[in-house]
Amino acid sequence: MHFIRPEWLLALVPLALVLWLLARQHQSHSAWNRYIAPHLAKVLVTQGGKKSRRPLHLLTLSWLIATLALAGPAINKQSLPVFAAEQGRVLVMDMSVSMFATDVPPIA
Repeated sequence: MHFIRPEWLLALVPLALVLWLLARQHQSHSAWNRYIAPHLAKVLVTQGGKKSRRPLHLLTLSWLIATLALAGPAINKQSLPVFAAEQGRVLVMDMSVSMFATDVPPIA
């Protein structure tokens, strides 16, 4: 399995950064955690109303699925469909006033 457009996998970097920042913020949720030893803080500091993390999980899952879909997973190796002209053609038309003159008949 490979990806047709692997550059889209770079979109996972912001997701990882946001999840890391949120986890770090969640760790130091209480100001007391700076002053109390971590093994005591678990017992002494009560967590306030725990917020539902469901929207974050849905966002993460959606972001992951969308990024993988945009990267274009494929079983067989295929090249990207690129439209390239094999032969170039140019059409030139002289639209100047001199083109309106009548032609000289050929001498026979």
